[in-house]
Amino acid sequence: MSLSRLRLTAGNVCLVLFFAFLFSGFWGGINSAYAMPAPPQVTAYGSTAEVVENQSTHKVDLTFQFVISSPQDFESVWADIYNGDDTAIAEGVYFNQQGVVQEAYSQVYGQVYAFTYSFGHSVYDPYIIVRSAYDNSMETVHFPEGEYEPPESGGGGGGGGGSSAPETVETEETDTGTVFTDPDGSVTVSLSTTKVEEQLAADPEMTAIAVELPQVEDGPTALQLPTGLVNSLANGGKELIVRSQGVDFTIPPAALQVPEVADQIAAGKDVQIRLSISNLPSEEAAAAFDGLTDEAREGKQFLGRVQQFEVAVMADGEEVSGISRFNRPLRLALAYDDADTAGVDEATLNVYQLVDGEAVFVGGKVDADNNLVIANLNHFSSYAIMAYAKNFADLANHWSKQDVDLMVSKYVVTGYPDETFRPDTNITRAEFAALLVRALGLDVVQPEAAAFTDVAAEEWYFEAVAAVKAAGLSSGYPDGTFKPNKTINRQEMAAMVANALTASGYQADLTEAEISAALKEFADGAEVAGWARYGAALAVSAGIVQGRGADNFAPEGLASRAESAVMLKRMMLLADYL
Repeated sequence: MSLSRLRLTAGNVCLVLFFAFLFSGFWGGINSAYAMPAPPQVTAYGSTAEVVENQSTHKVDLTFQFVISSPQDFESVWADIYNGDDTAIAEGVYFNQQGVVQEAYSQVYGQVYAFTYSFGHSVYDPYIIVRSAYDNSMETVHFPEGEYEPPESGGGGGGGGGSSAPETVETEETDTGTVFTDPDGSVTVSLSTTKVEEQLAADPEMTAIAVELPQVEDGPTALQLPTGLVNSLANGGKELIVRSQGVDFTIPPAALQVPEVADQIAAGKDVQIRLSISNLPSEEAAAAFDGLTDEAREGKQFLGRVQQFEVAVMADGEEVSGISRFNRPLRLALAYDDADTAGVDEATLNVYQLVDGEAVFVGGKVDADNNLVIANLNHFSSYAIMAYAKNFADLANHWSKQDVDLMVSKYVVTGYPDETFRPDTNITRAEFAALLVRALGLDVVQPEAAAFTDVAAEEWYFEAVAAVKAAGLSSGYPDGTFKPNKTINRQEMAAMVANALTASGYQADLTEAEISAALKEFADGAEVAGWARYGAALAVSAGIVQGRGADNFAPEGLASRAESAVMLKRMMLLADYL
C-alpha cells in the first residue's frame, strides 16, 4: 500500500474517532444524570461453624462480599439469606433507611465490601440474593454446599472419632417471618423486615403488626427483631403486638430505640433484639412466691403463675447486653383463669414484679371480660398476678368503703400505722399531690431546682410536688408558693383532678355556656373562684365531683381523705386506668 493511501486511511480513521469521541461525549453528558447504576458485583466466600464457649448454642458465620460502585448504589442495595429449601433465614440484612445505614459496618463504595452474618442455629446449602432498588436487579450467590452444624464438643481436643448425625432445626414460614423450632423444643420467631413492610404497604391504615408466638410447654419462646424493622416501625409510627403463652404485650413506636442498641450499631455490628417469654413450672412459681418476705406476701393472694420476660441485644450473633429501660413503656396484659380467682374480687388483681424477695406493684387495670390484668413496663423481669386487699376497722360502715378499698388495692391511698384509715380526716395539698402521682403513675425524679419557693428538697413531698407541677396539674399560688401543708379545699381538689383527667387524654373542651350551666346546678356555684371555674365544671360534668348536701358545691369546704379517694377513683375510671 502506498504511503499516500496509508496517510488517507489513517486520516479517515482519526476523523471517525474524533467525531465518535464528540458524539459519545455529547450524549454521555446528557445521559450521565439519568444512567442507572450497574448491579452490584457479588461474590461469596467462606463459611464456618463454631461452638460458642460455655454455652449450649452455637453460631454459623456466613461471609459474603460485593463491590459498591457509587453512594447511590450503596443506598439501594440489600441482601436476603435463604436456606437450601428456599426458606428465609435473614432478610433485609443490608439496606439504607432514611439516610441512616442499618446493619452495616460503614458507608463504603468503590471498593470490596465484606459482610459477616451470624446465626444461632444450623443452616444448610445457604444462598444470598443481593437486590438493587434502582433497576430491580438481583444477583444470586450460593455458598459451598453442605450442612453447617457445630462440631462435636467436649472431651478435649485432637483427633477424629465419629459423630452422630446433627438434629434438624424445623422451619416454618409465616406472614411476618420464619419460625425456628430447635430439637429441644424451644421456638424462635424471626421477623422479616421485608414481609412486615409489605403488609404495612398493602394496608396504609394499619396501625399495628400482630405476631402470634407458638405455645411451648417447657422453655422459652423468643422473638427476634432486626434493628432495621425496629427503625422502620418507629419511623412509620406503628406498634408491634406480641401474643404468646397467656401474654399480650404491645411495643409502641421507638420503644426499642435505646442506647444499648445504638452503641452496637455505631460499632459496626449486625444488631438484632431478642425478646423471650417463659412460664415457670408450677413448683418453681410456688417457690418464687414462698420466697417473698412476710411483708411482701401480706394481704396478697397468689394466682399460681409466674412469667419471665427477658430482652437481649445481639451483635454479630452474640448476646452483648440487656436493655435496662425501654424508651417508652410497653403495655403488658397477663391472662388469668376463672378457676384461679374463686372467692377473689377481680377488681383487686394487680401485676407485680418479683425481685429480691419483694413484690413490686407494677399496675392493675383489670379487663374482667377477657380475664386480663394490664400494666405498663419500663423493663423486663419476672411478673405475677396477685390480688391485694387490706381492711380498716374504721371503714366498716363508711359511705366511701367500696371506693377506698379499691384505691387501697391499687396503692393509691394507704392507711396509718395503727391500722386505721381515718376517712373523715382532712388532707393537705402535699398529701393530695402524692396521691395524684400514684394514681397517674407519674415518673418521680429529683428535680434540678425547687418547683416552689416553700417546698424544700429535704421534705418527703419534694419530688411528688415537682412531678405534679411538671405534669401541669398545679401551678401553685401567684407568689410562687405551693403551701404544701395547707388543707386542700374542694375547688382546689376539683381543679387538680380535672387537670389530671385532661393530661390523661380525656377530651372535654367546655364552652363558657357549658361551664355556667354545670355550676348553676349548685346554689353556691357562683362562689367558685374564677381560676377554678373550668376545673370545677369539668369535674362536675364528668361525674367526678358531686355536691355536699342537697345543692351546694362548697368550693371553700375542706376536703377529706375519703372524698379524695372517691374523686381519684372516678377520675381513673374515666381515664381508663382502672
